[in-house]
Amino acid sequence: MNFFESIKIALKAIWINKMRSLLTMLGIIIGIASVIAVVALGTGSEKAINDEFESFGVRRVVIYMGWKEDVLGRDILNHDDLDAIDEIFSDELSALSVVYTENGSVIANNNKNKKIKV
Repeated sequence: MNFFESIKIALKAIWINKMRSLLTMLGIIIGIASVIAVVALGTGSEKAINDEFESFGVRRVVIYMGWKEDVLGRDILNHDDLDAIDEIFSDELSALSVVYTENGSVIANNNKNKKIKV
């Protein structure tokens, strides 16, 4: 049996079993469409997440100091420290700022509330 005879037999079998062939094609079409949709959804989500991170900027640095209880005044970053950091990393950084937070308890009318971050 040669190649053209095999094609002729296959087309004849498809023509005879129209409903089975239609359902098979429908299954293949739905399968391919679902794979394309999942890949497109994943790629779109990845791009959206990457764009969100890029909007933060690559020149952003956060410095945390790990203090326990005894914080001395000289241990807090001040504007002189920022000027020194800015001078050293002037080409790499676009802006610097200080953020200072403190944890504590709120007491009102002799009621002690949960710890809050100020």
